[in-house]
Amino acid sequence: MLESLENNLIEVKNASSELTLHSFERRKECLEILSKKLIENSEKIININTKELEKSSAKGIDSHVLTE
Repeated sequence: MLESLENNLIEVKNASSELTLHSFERRKECLEILSKKLIENSEKIININTKELEKSSAKGIDSHVLTE
């Protein structure tokens, strides 16, 4: 699940680079859609992060170290 979110974020990053080719109004519309989706999925993202931290903690890994 975390890998899927990472892939989606990479896709968003690439798409945001392409936004510079569009008008201000189009960029604004796209960013509003993106922010709405992030807000809608914020609970899911937080839950995934919490589970990853719990797994790391159970393995004795400090919470600032990211692992798969």
